[in-house]
Amino acid sequence: MIDLPFTPQIRSVFKESSDLSLSLKRNGVDMDLFFHCFTNDLSLSCFTLLDKYGCIEHLKLASAKVLAKKKETKSVSSKFT
Repeated sequence: MIDLPFTPQIRSVFKESSDLSLSLKRNGVDMDLFFHCFTNDLSLSCFTLLDKYGCIEHLKLASAKVLAKKKETKSVSSKFT
């Protein structure tokens, strides 16, 4: 696999996902957390595409509902995020 560098925007989404994981007392970033942070930091092209079909708010609402159902982990550590 080719090791490519990440753009600042993607690194920001990773950082936000990690911070969210800790605030929700979870021991890792899963796709739900990553997707939630991704939809809150869309690039212009992604925003334009999703806005064209009017689904941005629906995606954000559905993502928030999924996160609300997440359970805390008994022992939380930043070394896992």
